[in-house]
Amino acid sequence: MPGVALKDEESSVACTDGVVGTVCATSGAPDFTPIKWNWDTDTTQKSDAGSSTVFAEGTGVVRKDDAMKSHPNGDPCVASATNHAPTVSSYSSTVFANGKNIARIGDAYDSESEQEHEITTGATTVFAGG
Repeated sequence: MPGVALKDEESSVACTDGVVGTVCATSGAPDFTPIKWNWDTDTTQKSDAGSSTVFAEGTGVVRKDDAMKSHPNGDPCVASATNHAPTVSSYSSTVFANGKNIARIGDAYDSESEQEHEITTGATTVFAGG
């Protein structure tokens, strides 16, 4: 069973976005200077929201629909990124806190996005199945 995810930047999130990456538009000849980018460089971001009454290892647990820390969205081809804070979209089907499913190491924020946001760290002594 995986460890539970923890709020307040206690869990790391492996993201396929967050920093300027590939050039997707340039100015015309002769310079062809980059003017727009995809913000699709892999980064490690952090958890944010979670329970204020259910704890694991002294920190609130992350649950379904809780948001991670805001960071640049990797999908658009833009000159300046727009931030987003994806919410938990995969979680335990059998373990709940405050009536919401608990997120675990290996679960994801915004699994419907083109970008991935996988929870990679969390509790080392509290686990949740399902």
